Amino acid sequence: MDPITIILTALASDAAKPVLSALVEGVAKPAGDVAQDAYNGLKALIKRKFESQGKSDSATILDKYEQKPEKTKALLEDELIEIGADKDEEIMALPNLSCKTINNSCL
Repeated sequence: MDPITIILTALASDAAKPVLSALVEGVAKPAGDVAQDAYNGLKALIKRKFESQGKSDSATILDKYEQKPEKTKALLEDELIEIGADKDEEIMALPNLSCKTINNSCL
């Protein structure tokens, strides 16, 4: 799976929670809370990256993706590529780890 697809999968609200929940075995905090925290952290990090490059409209696209992923996926994908999200170690850390935890087949 390519890095941008991993990020988009992690950001899709329905997909994110079960994927991120797999990371929290043995953690005292309830899995749903930890998954939500991880999801919110990834989303906030990507928004900061967009805003640091003067792309506040891209942050809005990210919010819209959560509501209508099928309609905004291509646009968000283009914006993620443009900021180099697929090469950003900080952004890739969580979705890559999540994917490896689930099926050991990412990147």
